[in-house]
Amino acid sequence: MNNLHRQLAPISDAAWEQIDASARDTFRLRAAGRRVIDVPAPGGPALGSVDLGHLEVGGTSDGVEARMFRVQTLVQVRVPFTVARQDVDDVERGALDLTWDAVDEAVERLVDLEDRAILHGWAEAGIVGLTQASTHEPVRMRPELEQMDDAVAAAANVLRLANVEGPYDLVLPQELYTRIAETTDHGRPMLGNLVPLLDGGDILWAPAAESPVVVSRRGGDAALYLGRDASIGYQAHDATTIALYLEESFTVRVHQPDAAVALVA
Repeated sequence: MNNLHRQLAPISDAAWEQIDASARDTFRLRAAGRRVIDVPAPGGPALGSVDLGHLEVGGTSDGVEARMFRVQTLVQVRVPFTVARQDVDDVERGALDLTWDAVDEAVERLVDLEDRAILHGWAEAGIVGLTQASTHEPVRMRPELEQMDDAVAAAANVLRLANVEGPYDLVLPQELYTRIAETTDHGRPMLGNLVPLLDGGDILWAPAAESPVVVSRRGGDAALYLGRDASIGYQAHDATTIALYLEESFTVRVHQPDAAVALVA
């Protein structure tokens, strides 16, 4: 037993399987940040910080120099939610039409927080994101949607001139992604016009993104460090509901700040 206390929940193995599967499917669909940076294997719930590989002078004592290891602490996030005991019991009766909306909503909230931290930072958690760390000036987008390819091409060229090789991914906020997906240019889908500009990269839907960003997928430029990866735990229950939570501990480190270019209106 670990401190998620899943064994104490009045939830059968079959019901846990459905709940976990729903969470995984929603996570895979919605998460964009993990696709553009490295994700080393989780260090486990005991991991509280990552070593930055640098020392700083801490002073001297009796002629002995002291130097402190620089570290970046992880932040633990938890999203509480509830499921109905009726739904859990219905699994044992063979129900296959359960939607687990509360599970999906919790996953969406966690993924959006993680993606915002990766892309744009999270000051309270000591995280500097890709767009904050970038050494490149943002590329301006013209108001005409049909000119989006000019901005994407310019951003990719900025990376090439900085000797940052591709492929490049284009991360788009939800509203802009929808507009582009529904727009044609001379009879051709706009998404199709943008793909060739990315040297084999992808166009990613990121509901939590605050602005578009073009980022190299060459690897080694930034990493999401996980203690405990997204996991569902048990908190309490009564006669009708079961209180669960989604928990994750993580931090983000940008190693090479020249690998991403933001696009701004």
